[in-house]
Order: sequence, then structure tokens, then C-alpha cells
Amino acid sequence: MDRSPLPAGRLELHTRFRILHGSSSQALTTHLDDEGSKSRVDQAIAVLEAVNRIRAGGPHSQAAKNLPVELGKLGIAYPPVWSEAWDILRSRLVSCLAVLRDEVRRQTSLTGSVDE
Repeated sequence: MDRSPLPAGRLELHTRFRILHGSSSQALTTHLDDEGSKSRVDQAIAVLEAVNRIRAGGPHSQAAKNLPVELGKLGIAYPPVWSEAWDILRSRLVSCLAVLRDEVRRQTSLTGSVDE
């Protein structure tokens, strides 16, 4: 009997994320050729990780204790007005994903592949 709280496909995705979590920055920055790119990627990943900790802050009591600090890292006052907070989070996420996309594209255009 499967006791997982996540459906099979979501569980696989969650498992893959957990394997990469913590080494995401290192995995991406290994292929980047300059410190500016590495810094942008590190900052983007830090925001993504903070947003993930905020997301976990509601249902998990230990994470909820850190919610004021995590919100503060993103410039959101505690207690938040959630409609405003989600707008800020959404904007920051879009910006971070754009940075990651642009750095991968730039590196790919320089080398022909991110794996080389």
C-alpha cells in the first residue's frame, strides 16, 4: 500500500528535486565561465530556495517558525498581507527563472552545449 501523500508522478518529481536541492547552485555554476554569471545564478537559486521555505512555512511547524526571517529576505514584512506577498513572490520567481534561462542560453550559445 502506497502511503505517500503525493501522486506517483508528483512523488517522482519531488524525489528528483530533493536529490538536486542543495547542489543546484553548484551543478549550474560548474558550467558558467565568469563570476558575474555565477553570482546571478547563486542569487536566483537563493531566492528560489527562500520561496520554497516560505511555501513550506504554512503546513510545517518548524518551517513556520522561520517564516518571518524568510519573508524578510525577500523584502516582505511579517505578518504579510498575503495578496501583496504573493505578488512580490511571483515577480521575484519570474525574475529568477529568467536569470537562469538567460544564463543557460548564454552558456549554450558560447559552447554549443551546457554539458561541454
